[in-house]
Amino acid sequence: MVDRVIDVTLPAVVRIGLACEGIVEAHELGVTPGTLDRLWSLDAMRQIAPAFARDVPGPYQLGVAQWFLEAANGMVELPAPVGIVEQWSMVEHALRSSATAVLDEVSDASGVIPSDRRPRPPAIVDYRAVGALVTRESAQELLNAARSVAACMESKSSNPIGAFETALLARLAAGDAVADAAAAAGYSRRTAYRVLNRLERQFDVQSRAELIVLAARRGWIGQEFD
Repeated sequence: MVDRVIDVTLPAVVRIGLACEGIVEAHELGVTPGTLDRLWSLDAMRQIAPAFARDVPGPYQLGVAQWFLEAANGMVELPAPVGIVEQWSMVEHALRSSATAVLDEVSDASGVIPSDRRPRPPAIVDYRAVGALVTRESAQELLNAARSVAACMESKSSNPIGAFETALLARLAAGDAVADAAAAAGYSRRTAYRVLNRLERQFDVQSRAELIVLAARRGWIGQEFD
């Protein structure tokens, strides 16, 4: 049961962390931070949601929102580990709040996406716009919490990398370029490189090729390497 819950929840936690990394990076690149504090709260997420709704297709957002709700419920099912109870609660609230805010923003009262939100082409979230709303301290605090929770979940899972990381590495192993592999999973190339750099540090390897070989040998991706 734990593995099943983690399979759903861990990638969502990683996604929260990646979003926070995008906000922190926007601040580092010169975007003036906003005043929204407690990024994980429903009030903050409701103010941020329009920035996401402007750039990302409604159907995709609804899918992510439903996934985040399932992940938040999964975190409630799992006991919060001693030592990161506060961070666990913060991430669970972030998942639930962001899902609720998106559902409120992109759908009508019946849960249907209005027609004017349907024909949008895919786009990349502009984290500069989001960063201009949020304090740097709040984004960094949620980022740290997401990293702590993800590390804890990885230690309890038989596969310590999430669904996006698995799909990304499998496509790279099959010969896809990073940009193509990222686009197939609905992420930007920058996000993919950020994930790869994090995995290389996490597993103490020196290159992307070593990372792919490690993932294959441990059975995280299907391709075999001798």
